[in-house]
Formats: sequence, structure tokens, C-alpha cells
Amino acid sequence: MDDAHTSKITAFLRTRSDARVLIIIGMHSSDMDGKVEWVNATKRTAGRRGLVSEVLNGCIGIPVMNAIRDLNGEKGLMLLTCGGTLACEGSRTDLESNLLG
Repeated sequence: MDDAHTSKITAFLRTRSDARVLIIIGMHSSDMDGKVEWVNATKRTAGRRGLVSEVLNGCIGIPVMNAIRDLNGEKGLMLLTCGGTLACEGSRTDLESNLLG
């Protein structure tokens, strides 16, 4: 996400501390380590693998994720993944410490 969009989104979230946010992720995850696999929609870059927090930070951006964490309103994350996102300890710990904590 470019800086102009990031600035607009974070400004919006900071002025509306009671905003409700729902993030929906639908993608494949590995049975071995729980990492999710995604492809850039423009197909200009190769597919990547990573933990859910890495996907959110990379796609939505760290400043926006920090603004979402600071909200007082309801926040939700819906994971539509096959594989081991919740079953594998490393990816489950990532969700608990980086997103739910």
C-alpha cells in the first residue's frame, strides 16, 4: 500500500477510535508449519509464504495495523484457511502474540 493511502487510512482510524474492523483472509496454509501462501494480484511478483501477521503487515501495512490495534471498537479476524494455521504451534503462537495479544 502506498504512503498516500496509508496516511488516509490511519488518519481515518485515529479520528474514529470506536470504529469496528473486520479483516477476512482466505488462502491456503501449509500442513507442515501453518504458514499461509499468497500471490500478488498483479502477478508482478512471485508468490510468497509467511505467518498471518507477516501477510497483514505486508499487505495492509504496519502503520495501519498499529492504528487498528489502538482502536477501542470491536476488531475481528476471520481466517478461511486450510492446512495448519491453527494446528501448528508456530503459526498459532504468531496469532496469539502478534494479533490477539
